[in-house]
Amino acid sequence: MRVLSAYPLFINDPYFSVWSNTEKLNGSDTVFWTKDLKKTYGLIVANGKTYCFLGDAPNVEKLKQTSISVTAFRTTYSFTSKEFDLKVSFFSPMPATDLEIWSCPTCYLEYQIFPKTELSGVAVTLTLHESWCYCLQGHQETQGNSMPYGNIEIAYFGLRRQHLFNQAGDRVAADWGNFYVAAERTYYHTVSDFNAITSVENVWKSQSEEERYLTAQNLHGAIQSETFGKIVVGYDDIVSIDYYGEPLRGYYFADGRTMIDAMRFTWNAYARICEVCARVERDLHKRAEKYGEAYLNVLNASYRQALGANKLVKDGKGRTLLISKECGSGGCSATVDVTYPSMPILLLYAPELVRASIEPIFDFAKTEVWKYEFAPHDAGIYPYCNGQMYGLKREQTGRHNVRCPLTEDKQRLYSTAEPYYTWSSECGIYDYAQQMPVEECSNMLVIMRLYLASGGDVEYVREKYPILKGWCQYLIDRGLIPENQLCTDDYLQAIDQNCNLAVKSIVAIRAFADLAELCGENGKPYREIAEARAKELLSAYPNRLLPFSFLDDKNGDTFSMKYNFMAAKLLGYDLFPQTIYDRELAEYEKRSGKYGFPLFQGSNLTKPEWMLFSATLTENIEFKKQTATRIERFLRECEERSPFPDLYDCVSGETKEFANRTVVGGNFIFLLQDKLLE
Repeated sequence: MRVLSAYPLFINDPYFSVWSNTEKLNGSDTVFWTKDLKKTYGLIVANGKTYCFLGDAPNVEKLKQTSISVTAFRTTYSFTSKEFDLKVSFFSPMPATDLEIWSCPTCYLEYQIFPKTELSGVAVTLTLHESWCYCLQGHQETQGNSMPYGNIEIAYFGLRRQHLFNQAGDRVAADWGNFYVAAERTYYHTVSDFNAITSVENVWKSQSEEERYLTAQNLHGAIQSETFGKIVVGYDDIVSIDYYGEPLRGYYFADGRTMIDAMRFTWNAYARICEVCARVERDLHKRAEKYGEAYLNVLNASYRQALGANKLVKDGKGRTLLISKECGSGGCSATVDVTYPSMPILLLYAPELVRASIEPIFDFAKTEVWKYEFAPHDAGIYPYCNGQMYGLKREQTGRHNVRCPLTEDKQRLYSTAEPYYTWSSECGIYDYAQQMPVEECSNMLVIMRLYLASGGDVEYVREKYPILKGWCQYLIDRGLIPENQLCTDDYLQAIDQNCNLAVKSIVAIRAFADLAELCGENGKPYREIAEARAKELLSAYPNRLLPFSFLDDKNGDTFSMKYNFMAAKLLGYDLFPQTIYDRELAEYEKRSGKYGFPLFQGSNLTKPEWMLFSATLTENIEFKKQTATRIERFLRECEERSPFPDLYDCVSGETKEFANRTVVGGNFIFLLQDKLLE
């Protein structure tokens, strides 16, 4: 039975992200989140016969798959044969509650063998094809080795030439660093070597002898009862982020630990890691129970993707930084309007990670090149934090404008990233028309207020207060009736006098009133401005739906999803009466298709996190359950086979490119709402 659009297997960060995009684990090759092949093979030998359970291995009998299930940390498959049953789990331990475990760049293949008769010569093998090591397809020269470490062996492989960060952009994989495996036996080998390893001749006879493989194997010999085993897979990217000229290793390595330390930690601390993740899953089940099974399934589909599209690092100042990659929609680093929808999962489990997500924006906003009074859109092009990439002028920089990913000409590769953070304001490298001033100022203020409401550090807010005050003033000056500009839904192009954007600016000014009081200033003037603007907005549209754009007023009722009401509801602001929310909700239900309700009139496009944000406006549990059910149905039925697409047609299920984006962390919004109510 189909469960998801694609199944997470080995997930840790934007470059360590391997999926299966078919129901049968042994029916196709595994892929990177972009669908580029990352061939992986799982074999089990018993009684002199070899069976395949993972990947499209040639010339090997495939076990019959009987089930598939997905939880927050595991994707589990069951198989059967005449002689034994097999259960295999792909375990990506990414608990947001434990940064040491999450940041350790390793995953498990777990398996259980259930003999139906006595088995002899049992061995379980996991093999990674050299395509794991590079971005572009075609044989490239690799190097590797295997080394003994006590009761296990650890092997690695990677490209012979290592050019760190030689490709930056959206739909690219790293072709630097090394992949590792740990098991009882490990090998870096060719095809002929592999045949000797498995004791089966000509298993790989159709493969090129030039290609190299990395294999982990556990030997169990004869077994009569249930037998468990594990194999560890890891990725050492050598350097994770170029942070305004400072090369940063992953968070796990910040104290001098090595990749061998990471592999041995993952192997030896298995029981502890399982328990930490089990606690998170038990808590998740308990919190989500009242919203029904469909909602829990949506959260399970979201968890690994939401965290795995980020990289956790620590800089030379000792600051923890969480650098998101805007996967599938431009490749930018630390994008503000990606952090905003992503924040519920972080605020729920680890509010300090929201702070870690926005730190790069504050750092860039202090540079000379950013001459604007409003907040930046992003901090660079992943894996660089090199200065905002969105809206760069081609004539000044030679770069393609990365404003609208749906209309780009697919030239997404950047051989290197220039240090825009060092440029002067006189260079004028940014096109004002391609910025999101009201969107990003509002996002930053609301993010900071929700960070505090979730247990964040008041002293951090006081440190950032002067720049936040400037962004609030921009909203006071320009936010009530936003000029023609982009918003986070930039695939719509610029919208003049965007009502939903005006709502966000009002809520953000009200949020700043709270920040002002916490920082020792009088928040009353800001609160009064927000209240007056909300009253002005509502008085212009008595007893009717708020429009898509204020320009639509004379044409009668127009529609757009007002997901920006969410923060006002969660923070308990009385800016807007429940009757306004109820009117919106009734319209959403009226316009709902098979897979949800649309973002705006004249189109069936929708986004799951915005639907769930909008559903926070009601106390009606059934409406929330129904919204989640429609999203789950989309995941089960959409034709696109890529990681949780978050922009799609709510009637047909047709997707619009977005995939593997961290914004699915927004699907945890119901649980965050409950946490704040507590």
